[in-house]
Amino acid sequence: MKNRARNKKKEEGEEEEEMKTRRLSSKRGRAFGCFLAWETRHVSIPALNDSQYIGMSVYNVVIMCVSGAAVSFIIKDRPTQSFVIIGLFIVFCTTITLCLVFLPKIIQLKRNPKGDESRVRATLRQSAKKTTKFEFAAQRERMKATCEENRNLRTLLEQVGRLGLSF
Repeated sequence: MKNRARNKKKEEGEEEEEMKTRRLSSKRGRAFGCFLAWETRHVSIPALNDSQYIGMSVYNVVIMCVSGAAVSFIIKDRPTQSFVIIGLFIVFCTTITLCLVFLPKIIQLKRNPKGDESRVRATLRQSAKKTTKFEFAAQRERMKATCEENRNLRTLLEQVGRLGLSF
């Protein structure tokens, strides 16, 4: 009898450990997907630049999960209705995600079935160029030189205007 209780307790512990592992790997997968969407947001090939749609898909999944959990919690005493509503949330969420990712590509294929647009090289652009202190100082020096040249040219124009010469 005690042996069965130990085995049952051990199985419950294993199940709990397995659930923790599943949750952790699920979180890692979502985090990795978000990371990839963020890093590829500046791909210069329009057909591959899905980051906006993937971001909307992530928001879609979060909203549907929160909504589904809330509804499930509210009607937990009615298992049949709860099962139907959660199933609808899952199907709806999956459908929206697939549409967000693949519909823009299908639309692009419909617009240009031959694919004879000029190909753009697949590169990642820098998201924002950071100006170093050296570059900032060089820009400031160029600005000073330009302002000085501007003053000199204005003075020269004033002198030419006084002499009455025209061009």
